[in-house]
Parts: sequence; structure tokens; C-alpha cells
Amino acid sequence: MKTQNKKTEKKKLVITWPTSPFTIEQLQNQYPTAKNITLRFRVNRSIENNELVVIGKNSGSVGRPTLVFSKTPVSKESLASAVKAKVILDEQYTKMVTTVAQFTPPVSTTPAVPATPVVPPVAQPAAVAPTPAVVEAKKPVKVGKAKSKVKASV
Repeated sequence: MKTQNKKTEKKKLVITWPTSPFTIEQLQNQYPTAKNITLRFRVNRSIENNELVVIGKNSGSVGRPTLVFSKTPVSKESLASAVKAKVILDEQYTKMVTTVAQFTPPVSTTPAVPATPVVPPVAQPAAVAPTPAVVEAKKPVKVGKAKSKVKASV
């Protein structure tokens, strides 16, 4: 009698990527039966296929910062939720998140006065400095043995 090899069927893991920014740890919580390396491999493959993109890092108090991923194309809403979660965004995404403060000038009831041009002050000629007095040149002093010609008087 021949024994048949029983092949165990592998269950295919189908991952649906979250629409909001996520980390590998959040994927592990969402898919508890999946192994860590499987999730990391799927994320890396999706990055290569341009399905996912790394938008920033989530730095904790201890250890290496964890990468934060998002589906492509990255929407402003997902970047806004990442900023609320205190994610340090990559340089290319920080430009997308700039919040513009609305500036409303105060309304005045007085008529507008035309601006007068500002005229720079006219440069006045500099005062002539007095010439320094001529100093007589002294003879250079020789350094060396000094011979005294003065005799001591008793």
C-alpha cells in the first residue's frame, strides 16, 4: 500500500491596505495570523509596485523610528491625519501640508490716501579732515652697549 503525501494547503493572505497612514505594527494588529516577515515583504513589494509609499517616520522615545506608509496617490487628508498623529513627514510631503493662514485686512471707513514716495536723503559732501601736523623725524636709537662719558663727581 502506498502512502499518499498530504500536502498542506497554504492560505493566501490577502491584505487590504488602510486608507489612512499606517505602520507595520498596526498591520500586525489588523492581521494577527500573519507573520511579521510576511507583512514586511508584502509592504516592500507594494512599495516597489508603487501601491504604497513611505510618507515619514514615527519616532518614539526609545529605539529606532518606525516607518509610516500610505496608499498612493497620497491625499491631503491622509497627510493631515499623519500630522495629527505627530508623524515626522518626509521633505516632499511637508511641502504638501503647508497650511495657509487666512489674512483678512481690517476694513476702514476712511478714504484711502495715496502713498507718498519716500525720497532718500541727499548725500552731503564729507567735511575735509584737517591735515595732521608734520612730526619731525627722530634719529633712530642704537641698541647696544652704552658708554657713559659722564664722570662721577665726588
